[in-house]
Amino acid sequence: MARLHGVCGVRGVVGAVVWLAALSFGQGIDVVGPRPPMPGARRNWGPEQATGAPDTLEGGDRPTAWAARMPDSGPEWLQLDYDREVTIGEVRIRETCGAGAITKVTALLKDNKEVGLWEGREPPMPTPGVFAVTVDKERNVPAKSVIVYFDTTLVPGWNQIDAVQLVARDGPEQWASRATASSTYAAQGVPQASVPPTAGGKRPWGPEQATGEPDTFEAGHIPTAWAPLSRDRGAKWLQVEFPNEASAAEIAIRETCGPGTVVKVTATLKDGTEEALWEGREPGHDLPGSFVVFVPKDKEVVTRSVKIYLDSGLVAGWNEIDAVRLVAKDGTGQWASKATASSSFADRGRVLPYGGMGGVGVDPFGRPMRGYAPEQATGEPNTLEAGDRPTAWASRMPNGGPEWLKLGFGKEADVAEVRIRETNAPGAITKVSAFGKDGKEQVLWQGREPDHEFPGDFVVAVDKEKPITSKSVKVYLDTALVGGWNEIDAVRLVARDGTGQWAETATASSSYGQPGPVAVYDRFADPDGFNELGEVPVKVRLEGGQTVEGTFLRSRGEFIAIRQEDPRRTLLINKRKIVFVEVAEPPAP
Repeated sequence: MARLHGVCGVRGVVGAVVWLAALSFGQGIDVVGPRPPMPGARRNWGPEQATGAPDTLEGGDRPTAWAARMPDSGPEWLQLDYDREVTIGEVRIRETCGAGAITKVTALLKDNKEVGLWEGREPPMPTPGVFAVTVDKERNVPAKSVIVYFDTTLVPGWNQIDAVQLVARDGPEQWASRATASSTYAAQGVPQASVPPTAGGKRPWGPEQATGEPDTFEAGHIPTAWAPLSRDRGAKWLQVEFPNEASAAEIAIRETCGPGTVVKVTATLKDGTEEALWEGREPGHDLPGSFVVFVPKDKEVVTRSVKIYLDSGLVAGWNEIDAVRLVAKDGTGQWASKATASSSFADRGRVLPYGGMGGVGVDPFGRPMRGYAPEQATGEPNTLEAGDRPTAWASRMPNGGPEWLKLGFGKEADVAEVRIRETNAPGAITKVSAFGKDGKEQVLWQGREPDHEFPGDFVVAVDKEKPITSKSVKVYLDTALVGGWNEIDAVRLVARDGTGQWAETATASSSYGQPGPVAVYDRFADPDGFNELGEVPVKVRLEGGQTVEGTFLRSRGEFIAIRQEDPRRTLLINKRKIVFVEVAEPPAP
């Protein structure tokens, strides 16, 4: 008998910590069974990732779960060993990506005889989730090893296991202490969980990985190529610069994972304008391999900078670029020497020291941006899902009343429209104005913003009888009108000749990304700093914008413990999920 325990549908804070909370009783925070090795001892996607308590709290391709060497390749198996032999009552298999590929579960007896516990076709379910195999009470199966069999062709993509719990018939539970597998993606040469810099000091998956000659010689999600912060999320871009100007004949884009998402390639001219070299839908090709854009022979394009636009929603999974080569009409070629991008997987979970959540892209000048700060409203839209996202501007407090966001643009324009892209809780805008050449503020629109879908644009059309030439716009909000965080991702100024430009600078009345009267703990710079807190009230900000409030108790291993209002309830939160921790009073130095 098998049953499913889906976790993906749980929303908010509970979705991030419910599994861990279920393991905690009273004041203790020790989980049942052996504690897994520290992260530095585990290979990304190695079978050892399936040992110990769950630590992969989001569905998707995560290095904290085991994955086979190749997806969609056929039969695979994962063997789990436990410290104590028990009469098996249930096997609980926690899946975090591509559930539905399990075909058989067996137990390994003392004499190495394999006994079937279940066989069939696992039904699909949301991830993270638990596929539970229950052993009939009439059967007596004493064992301390379990083998899970898969057919990875049944569910496309990666099929990943985070943890497997063995439940005895008389109730005790234990997590696996050792694991082996038919194969593992860890054998692809992916660095350890700490993901140290690659050759030349480059950050894994950073845009700088697209500079220089190709150095990614296998297809796949490899840290020696650039990858955006998220996959399957729509518009992305990579801009590369070359050492010398050249009259462009070809642009060769070497891709190493998920080709087929390039939709446009442009060259930046001396005057800073972009000239399109190609636009369309990139054809599929072998990996690693190059997509080559040919410049027509009768077209003279002198440049040293190229911008590649992608739509990551076109091809599922990671879309990665290893190198870009500019070939001149005289036949000489050069590799990119500098690169910036809309976002980078190198910045996942990064926290800037002055507070707020950072490491979520760069502004139009290549400077790193703080999460939720006003600079998140500059440049093209990069928040492609609705919700509380650090890639959009948010005021310091929700529901607090009047706020404003002021945007600066690169060039003056005869304003026809202002397009304000909102990504969370729209409806709070009350006025939009522009500043003329003389610095005077002119109201373009005032009223109550109508409801609309989000992500989506609130468009202010300028009255033709009240023309204004401007390069600065101010958006006023009353955050008390719509509950929750009212967030703006980008603002576009459209001229009467039809040309448009995204904001290059932004300031605001306040920002959730600004420094505050709180202590901020960077989980990477000071991973053990939690122990200095003591029992104080805290607010824990998690990846994805979730927040947990309560009293900090202690830190141990991979988890911190938080006591909420009910003193009987203690939450365990995985440190890998923490963006930052705020406390009422910083600990004394």
